[in-house]
Amino acid sequence: MEKRTRYFLIVTFTILMVLLILHIVRFIIFLNAPIVLKNNVFYVLKPNESAQHFSKTLQKQTQLSSSFFFRWLIVLRGEAKHLKAGEYHFPKGSKPLDVLKQVVSGRVYYHAFTIVDGWNFRDLMRALDRAPALKHTLRHHTPKQIASQLGFSQASPEGLFFPDTYRYVRGMSDIDLLKWAHEQQQKYLKKHWPKRAAHLPYKNQYQALIVASLVEKETAIPKERPLIAAVILKRLKMWMPLQIDSSVIYGLGNKFKGKLTRADMRVNTPYNTYLHYRLPPTPIAIPGASAIQAALHPTKTDALYFVAKGDGTHVFSSRFRDHKKEVLKFQVLQQ
Repeated sequence: MEKRTRYFLIVTFTILMVLLILHIVRFIIFLNAPIVLKNNVFYVLKPNESAQHFSKTLQKQTQLSSSFFFRWLIVLRGEAKHLKAGEYHFPKGSKPLDVLKQVVSGRVYYHAFTIVDGWNFRDLMRALDRAPALKHTLRHHTPKQIASQLGFSQASPEGLFFPDTYRYVRGMSDIDLLKWAHEQQQKYLKKHWPKRAAHLPYKNQYQALIVASLVEKETAIPKERPLIAAVILKRLKMWMPLQIDSSVIYGLGNKFKGKLTRADMRVNTPYNTYLHYRLPPTPIAIPGASAIQAALHPTKTDALYFVAKGDGTHVFSSRFRDHKKEVLKFQVLQQ
């Protein structure tokens, strides 16, 4: 009887050991098997999500072979209470331990939002509205209301953001991203405003931004920008109308049909620089660093006029009669 009992115990122990070894082998295989095989996986881990729910949901979204093993991996490493909420990107080839370490360390996925040089505020808000990971709080708000929420002293938020690529986590609000972009512009101005050229006519940084926005919309050629800034400032000093077409177009808003006409130039808006001998009341676009630098460091020039050649560049003239010839050459005769 004792022999049978010992035999039974030995067999039972052997079976249990074999099963344990098999489970250890399976667990080792599990740990080394990629769970993301083809497409990268995005996973949103909710606040206070349990290890069990995380394991089961992860199995549905990936090639995780066992939610049980993954849950035990979390428990064995003592990480059940250390799972950090957020959106995660698990790249192709990720293994169970890679995923767990990423979630425990909180290495969340960052979305990219790019503010483009030369956008106006309408362009910016349309782009923000299409950003799916942002929390949208500004829909149906007027520009004036948005400026107030941002704490601006100006009634218009036009031009008060820095063009750059901003990386943000899912759930960040559109208002916070705008605040961030405004802070970046303020940091840039704080650094470069004291270094501006001497004897510029600006009463404040805001006027420099207005000129920079005009430069931004008038040319994309870096070497031309300080020249255009110089022409604008010379005209202001001489009390000449700026005659900046892009400003007239901005003032027309939705009434602009794609080609500036003589009738358009007679429409009396605050942005009509043919009718008003001053800067427009606000920037007309978001100026980039190059345009801001041009406004702060205009080139010395005798030029008072410029006309587009049709290839993105301009011809500059110091005398009106020469300017008329260039207009005839590049605009009238080429129409």
